[in-house]
Amino acid sequence: LTTTGAYLYLNQNGSSWAPAVQIAATAAAPYTVGTNTDPDFISFRNNAYLSLLSNNGSGIFTESTLASTSTSTSLPASIAYAPAATTAKTGFIFLAAGAAGSHSIIQRSNTTFATPTGLTSSILPPNVLKVLAKDIDGDHFVDFALIPKSGSTIELYQNTTDTSFPAAPTAILTRTAIDGIQDAAFTDLNSDGKADLLLATASGLQLYTGNGKFTGLTANTSVTPKAISTVASSIVPADFTGDGNPDIFMSVSGANSILLVQTGSLTFSDITSTAFGNLLTGGTIAAYAADIDGNGYMDILELKSDGSIAVHTNNLKKK
Repeated sequence: LTTTGAYLYLNQNGSSWAPAVQIAATAAAPYTVGTNTDPDFISFRNNAYLSLLSNNGSGIFTESTLASTSTSTSLPASIAYAPAATTAKTGFIFLAAGAAGSHSIIQRSNTTFATPTGLTSSILPPNVLKVLAKDIDGDHFVDFALIPKSGSTIELYQNTTDTSFPAAPTAILTRTAIDGIQDAAFTDLNSDGKADLLLATASGLQLYTGNGKFTGLTANTSVTPKAISTVASSIVPADFTGDGNPDIFMSVSGANSILLVQTGSLTFSDITSTAFGNLLTGGTIAAYAADIDGNGYMDILELKSDGSIAVHTNNLKKK
């Protein structure tokens, strides 16, 4: 996603890419509809309609309107999709409001999409950065967490039945700092089977470990000083070494990105120079992890401020 819209790059064979296709959207999320497993996309169009880009399996996408969101008082800042736990072909699309307005939710039943339901909040987070879909409390129902750009409170719309959501969210974390949040991700960083929250803030990287309860996030400062002090513009938690421990790739504003490999028990080692040599050039505004070449290891994509994309393939070999 860029300020001029969304762009789709089709990976043709792991080493070459089709020309970019522009999609007029202000927010988008991966999604799969129907019985196929080909990845589709949900996009929020500038004309206040939610659209589905259906993939035919060959990288050809057909667009169709899902539902009008014109009842919302502001454009969504972020979109997230969550499949239902109890019923096949059912799920929820969450539209997080920006600086004003109510959050909305659309329920999917097979290929039918319900009109958005407005959700109200007495403590609506200002300037929502993104909404994250994650089962926070371990009940197998996917919840939606609202991550603000600034402020100390992170809120959650808890899903307990897959049939309805509360009108207002619950505060799951109140941080002592109110520094701006650049990015956020849920991951099981300490491999205990419970969701942890990783934040990239203006003060550096912050980790909040979970205990399986949606209000049980607690600050954890046992990561390395390098991770704590570096200001990241985006964070990508993934297992880049294949040892089962989640690692952290951080893009840094005005500097080269950093790769922190976890050696176990939340201990990290900076292997950036070893892994990349002089391949990192700075100017990265966002990063993503995906197995681009199909070798079983996670690769890294960097979106640069000039619009270019750098692809770093992971050359680890299967043992």
